[in-house]
Amino acid sequence: MKLRARLVMILLITVVPLGVGVSLLEREYRLRSADESVAEGVIARMQAGGRDACEENPQTWPRRGPRARRPDRRPEFEAGRRLTKRERRARRRARRQGLGRPERQPTGPRAPLGRIVAYSANFETQGPRAPRFPDALREPIRTGEPFASFSETHPRGSGRHRVVAVRMPWTDGPCAIITIARPASRAEGLSWSTLVVPVTTSAVAILIVLLAAGPLVRRTRKLAEQIRAGSASPATSQASPISVGGSDELSEVARAFEERRREIQAHISALEARDRALRDYVANTTHDLMVPITVLQGHLASMRGGADEGTQPDRAVLTRALEEAHYLASLVHNLNVAAKLEAGGTHLLRGLVNANELVERVVARHRPIARERGIKLEYGIPDSPVHLVGDVTLLEQAVSNVVHNAVRYNRPQGNVAVLLERDGPDRFVLRVIDDGPGVTEEELARLVERRFRSDDARQRNLAGSGLGLAISHDVAERHQMRLVISRPAKGGLSVEFRGPRNTQ
Repeated sequence: MKLRARLVMILLITVVPLGVGVSLLEREYRLRSADESVAEGVIARMQAGGRDACEENPQTWPRRGPRARRPDRRPEFEAGRRLTKRERRARRRARRQGLGRPERQPTGPRAPLGRIVAYSANFETQGPRAPRFPDALREPIRTGEPFASFSETHPRGSGRHRVVAVRMPWTDGPCAIITIARPASRAEGLSWSTLVVPVTTSAVAILIVLLAAGPLVRRTRKLAEQIRAGSASPATSQASPISVGGSDELSEVARAFEERRREIQAHISALEARDRALRDYVANTTHDLMVPITVLQGHLASMRGGADEGTQPDRAVLTRALEEAHYLASLVHNLNVAAKLEAGGTHLLRGLVNANELVERVVARHRPIARERGIKLEYGIPDSPVHLVGDVTLLEQAVSNVVHNAVRYNRPQGNVAVLLERDGPDRFVLRVIDDGPGVTEEELARLVERRFRSDDARQRNLAGSGLGLAISHDVAERHQMRLVISRPAKGGLSVEFRGPRNTQ
């Protein structure tokens, strides 16, 4: 249903009944006022002598006075004589001045009030032809009301009558209660005139609402058109903003729609950016996996050719194949950890971690490849265990990434040291130090960036911003630790994990 039709229907449902109700209340007020005037008039007449006349002869009270004799219309003319022209003019002049027919004078209380009947305090009457006391008025008079009234249809078909029962100031005698039956006026009845005011008011109100609703309907339609236009392409940044002007509730709705549209647009943009990042991630991951796999396949093919010829495998080829396999395993682990961090958010499987054993496992995993490259890998741990609270898999992978970079990108015959120490009463520090070529100051701040499509990262160059250090940095932050990367004075690179330890 249209807005204007709904407003018109609401007005018809509310204004018309309200107007009729007000008219009915006004009618009841007029009836009440008329009945009160009648009651006061009856009491005044009864106190002015009507009581004595009623109690003296209640069977015939009130008695109509003798009928006034109608005066001769021609008192100044003789009967049977033809009136002259002058006399006819004088007669018409007398009629115009009200002298032709004198008014009847009232002879008793019935003339101005209507039919009057006297009753005793127990609602009995002594009039032989008087009607019984109306049942509708018994209870109000019995409970002490000064007067009561109701409307009825006269049994002889002479229209509706208003019957008023008035309690007299006295309670004894046959004239303690007086009833007056008088013809009801048109103003006292319920007619079409009662509906004139509410119908007129409703028509004016509907006209005003239709005129006032015009701008509201136009603004609402404009808002709907803008919403439809925006919903057709919610991700378009150049879409026109939703606005209908003004500072009313409709403007608030428009602003709320615009805010929601921007939120949806930002959400869609984020999803698209995430989708692009996912495609880049898959492409980079495929490239990062294919490179070591291809190299490893080449080394294995070379060794197979030597085996077919009956020669011993070249130790250098075996070393390079072992390096590629180690790098491939490390890359797969990092990809698994990165997916877990992206999907799992901050939910970690926290538990008590023995940092001494963690360092020993990481060093033991990297010693074969370090030995093959001629790199000396050593470690130092305290005599008593250092305990941490966190996800042991993520922490071990974070430390392993740092050690792997230190071994892989070091020069031949280099050194790598992994040192675990207590730092104060409730903290620890785990250092991974190497004497490799190191990095520049500009590259130092970018080592923890995750850039899957970096050419340096795909070539496994130290200057790149590889996935390993980015994961280590993320894991450290999730465990309330700090990853500090620095350049020692003697060269190389130093990576430190600093954080709280469990002292219980």
